[in-house]
Amino acid sequence: MFRRSPAVDDDSGLTLIEVMVAMFIFGLISVGIAASLTNALQLTRDTRAREIATNLAAQEIDLDRSVKDVFSVTDTSWTTVVNNTTFTIARNTDWVSTDNSSIACGAGGGTLQYKKVNISVTWLGMSPASAPVRSDTLIAPNSRINDPTLGTIIVSVRSASGAGTPGVSVTVSPSSPAAGAVALSAQPPVTDADGCTYALKVTPGNYDVTLSNTNYLDIAQNPAPVLRNVQVTAGAAAPAPFTYDNSGVFTLNYGSGPALRPTNLKLTFVSVIGGPYVQTVGTNASSRLFPFTDGYATLAGAYVPPVGSAPSCVDVDPAQWTTAAPDGAVGHPAKTAAALPGQIVPTQPINMGMVTVSGLAANTFITAVSRAPIAGTGDPGCSTGDVYTFPKIPLAGSATIALPYGTWTLYTGTTSGSTSNTVPTSTIAFVTRGVATPPQNAITLDPRTVGP
Repeated sequence: MFRRSPAVDDDSGLTLIEVMVAMFIFGLISVGIAASLTNALQLTRDTRAREIATNLAAQEIDLDRSVKDVFSVTDTSWTTVVNNTTFTIARNTDWVSTDNSSIACGAGGGTLQYKKVNISVTWLGMSPASAPVRSDTLIAPNSRINDPTLGTIIVSVRSASGAGTPGVSVTVSPSSPAAGAVALSAQPPVTDADGCTYALKVTPGNYDVTLSNTNYLDIAQNPAPVLRNVQVTAGAAAPAPFTYDNSGVFTLNYGSGPALRPTNLKLTFVSVIGGPYVQTVGTNASSRLFPFTDGYATLAGAYVPPVGSAPSCVDVDPAQWTTAAPDGAVGHPAKTAAALPGQIVPTQPINMGMVTVSGLAANTFITAVSRAPIAGTGDPGCSTGDVYTFPKIPLAGSATIALPYGTWTLYTGTTSGSTSNTVPTSTIAFVTRGVATPPQNAITLDPRTVGP
């Protein structure tokens, strides 16, 4: 009898579990191989990029060493594409003095001897474990920039943010007394990208250093700041540091609407960093100010803080009206507005007190004279005796005028600034909060409010 072989009857194969286990093992092996290949490719790519970066750094060092004007080699960075890879090249520089110390722009010390140049190259997609390619050199000037009998003035110009201010013109002239200083044969070049420039081979003595640039201001709002009596000695560098930046433009946003404002109106721009700055704006629609990062609170009137026994004026600031009125009203600080360098922004509303004067003759001028506060009005005081004049009122009748907060006496006359006729308080009506004191012919304009 014929019998089949057991192998013929065994039709069993790989089970699903066995297939899945085999596929999992294959996947592990594949991932490992792929990771190894990827790492090898990344390493190869990084190595090739590093070779290119090394060549770029060496090339930049050669270019810097060939520059005739050592002062034109400044801090900067730029990008370039090689073999579809983007490289970033950064150059950092410092002067090295005769005592082998690095001289930051604006710092004093020994005379300028060499310029230290550091080149750093990075590239897009570089491995996190990779370090930038760096290369350093010292550049000696092609001609001597120092003389043991002469000195150097290092001018440093910083912006509001602390960065260098480029393109600023610098003038160096003998002070009075000059103490041996003589006029320079050539003025320093404009400041570089780091805000630096240098006056070289300067005869020892006292010098004035002046800056200039269109629409630029220093922290004291000076368009052409001067650092006086910079002392230059033989064989040394004298620092001349400045903070100078493109001004912000503040359009003047009055809360008094169509009311007449003084033709000689003063505004106070208050910055936490810079303090109060008083400017006579008159009928100007805007004002240029140094771009302090904290901005300015704008007050109508000239705020003069109390210092010793000198006359002060604080009542133009609503925040100084700290005594509560019977209804609980108090003064509140003015809000601030800030502008970036060269930016145009509106100020916060510049609030003023307003009154309507009736019974005026044609072609009349109104004059307002500040006076000491009257007891019980809450006025914190002003003793500077400000006088404000208003435009001519051509037609008989009434006029609404706006004034800084405080206590005032109004006058009328046929010429601007005339105080020949006192305006009786009976002809004055308050548009904003205020109180009249008839015996003194005075009105008090009050900024206090119940809410903020």
